[in-house]
Amino acid sequence: QSDLGQGRDALAFVSVMWALWHLPLFLIEGSYQHTLGFGSAASLQFFINILTLSIITGWLYLRSGRSIAVAILFHYSINFYGEAFIISERGNWIETVLYLLLSIYIITRQLSTNQSSV
Repeated sequence: QSDLGQGRDALAFVSVMWALWHLPLFLIEGSYQHTLGFGSAASLQFFINILTLSIITGWLYLRSGRSIAVAILFHYSINFYGEAFIISERGNWIETVLYLLLSIYIITRQLSTNQSSV
């Protein structure tokens, strides 16, 4: 299997693991995830964001020559943005759709096994 195909497989695995990592936070009172309410539309949106941001983060990692610093800075910037700005529910859904579209683009265009580079 090519490096690009393995990269896609790794992104899929990391996405699922990252979602599972956050799952217990829905049971911890006082956590952001607990305030969303497990099974709510907001929790669905949270998991969509985790899956899509994992793909974006992994792509940035690959595009940067496998720089973990780039992945860390991107993750930090997403967390900072989420804490620093209050966004409406509609704005949150727009953000989710944009993450989803970018992730689809990355998977279908940037990580295509037909491409010669990442």
